[in-house]
Amino acid sequence: MGEPGAWGEVTAGLRVSRPVLVARLLELDAAGALTTAHVRAGAQVGGVSVRTVWRWLDAARTEGRVKPRPRARLELSDQAWEVLAQAGGNVAVLHRHLKDAGGEVVGAENLIRAAQAAC
Repeated sequence: MGEPGAWGEVTAGLRVSRPVLVARLLELDAAGALTTAHVRAGAQVGGVSVRTVWRWLDAARTEGRVKPRPRARLELSDQAWEVLAQAGGNVAVLHRHLKDAGGEVVGAENLIRAAQAAC
């Protein structure tokens, strides 16, 4: 990720969050002062690769986004909760029920995660 040497020793205990890092680098960019060395240093304190920092900057410039994209979360419907309750919490039964009902069905592991996240 980072380069060994004196700078690595200086930044070893430092960690900066993505929003803070991107905001600071965008300030430098707006002032016309952003250099590859800044991005390398940012990658070091951000604990990511230089390429990742460049991708973060691109996302901030083009999409106005400094945080990761929100992930879509699977949520169980009331009917799915009812089937799950009738099955005594057995997700395999819910999975079979959804497959028998037709349509696209997520894996049983994802159903387990969705049920656990809701509790």
